Amino acid sequence: MSNKKICILTSVHPVFDIRIFYKQAKTLANAGYEVTLIAQHEKNEIVNGVKIIALPKSKNRLQRMFFLTLKILREALNHKADIYHFHDPELIPAGLVLKVAGKKIIYDVHEDYTKQILSKPYLAKITRSCIAFLTNTIEYISSRFFDGIITATDAILENFSRHKKAVSIRNFPIISNFAVVKGNSHNKRYIFNLIYIGVLHEIRGITQIIKALDLLDPNKELKLTNLYKDLLKNYH
Repeated sequence: MSNKKICILTSVHPVFDIRIFYKQAKTLANAGYEVTLIAQHEKNEIVNGVKIIALPKSKNRLQRMFFLTLKILREALNHKADIYHFHDPELIPAGLVLKVAGKKIIYDVHEDYTKQILSKPYLAKITRSCIAFLTNTIEYISSRFFDGIITATDAILENFSRHKKAVSIRNFPIISNFAVVKGNSHNKRYIFNLIYIGVLHEIRGITQIIKALDLLDPNKELKLTNLYKDLLKNYH
């Protein structure tokens, strides 16, 4: 058991995000830590041993990036935790303020944000380049002051190779949540079903997933929802 207090912060993700709540907050609470999660939510409550501090949902991105960040910082300072673990790049300023206040800070990097920005088709090329450069610079410099960096993939980890306490904790599924279903792939009537529940967009690899079907047994079926029409027409 531990009496250490851990405060988890997110301004972008839903309070019951799989990685944040179930894989981290709940696991830490089960290990005996006192865990507080500050996020956008309807009400304050305790779920699976995790104390949720609810903040009102922002109406737009600018309101979230500025006003919500300040609210999260204020709540974080009030909780006087031993470790602060934040999940969004827009909370980097809050993380730096907490570090100046003498707190231990962990930055959890879910995406390669520089590459993500460069792949956004709705932004002009020069705009993408400028924002990506600024994001990369802020992330690189600020990470040197944080006590730990956690990345969601090994590829993202390479961006923080100079940080001595950077580690990769990948998003593997929680096996206990799935039932084991035995099937006979040699039966011609048997269809191997694949279900994709991620974001349906080219920058998230949906095109590669569809093309990869040709590598599998003919008796397979990929189930998708809300596929973009301009992407779907390429596979008719």
